[in-house]
Amino acid sequence: MDPASQRLIDYYSARAPEYDGIYEPRTLEHGKELTALRDELTAFVRGKRVLELACGTGYWTQFMETSAASVLAVDASRAMLDLAGKRCRRAELRLGDAYAPPPGPFDAVVAIFWLSHVPRARMPGFFAALPPAARFFADNTYVPGEGGELLPGVEDTWKRRGEHVVLKNYFSEGDLRAFGFTDVRLGSWIWRATSQG
Repeated sequence: MDPASQRLIDYYSARAPEYDGIYEPRTLEHGKELTALRDELTAFVRGKRVLELACGTGYWTQFMETSAASVLAVDASRAMLDLAGKRCRRAELRLGDAYAPPPGPFDAVVAIFWLSHVPRARMPGFFAALPPAARFFADNTYVPGEGGELLPGVEDTWKRRGEHVVLKNYFSEGDLRAFGFTDVRLGSWIWRATSQG
């Protein structure tokens, strides 16, 4: 495993117990976007066999469980999966690598707050490795002063969060369409992008 990926796993494993604090609305607009994301995600996966990448604590998995036919949720952090196991009842939880996803069959691939951690140089390989299926991705838009100090790099940007420095890229609508998403919605705090596969 490359050092940047290992640092990311170490960071999220250390943050696991308090990670869900990010879902506490920071503003009225942020709260509305979180609610809209939950509702859109639940509708998108209805009746589908879902592969969720980087499921974290299972926060979004718990909503997908209510409408999907099945959910296989993978994460590279054992600490995150342990928390997901306390929350999720129907999903299959598996330790796994988002860059080497299981082949399926799946009707939908979901990744919430993960794509920003993929190095730009790895994007083509990451998307090529995904099983053929509809896709629902969501992540942060850039909000100055939120989520740590932004550190520019040559291709990627990074965030300083306490003692950790983690990869954190922000994308334009053009970026997301270049990744193959056909429906892109950029909010004040959260973007959502889907494709039918």
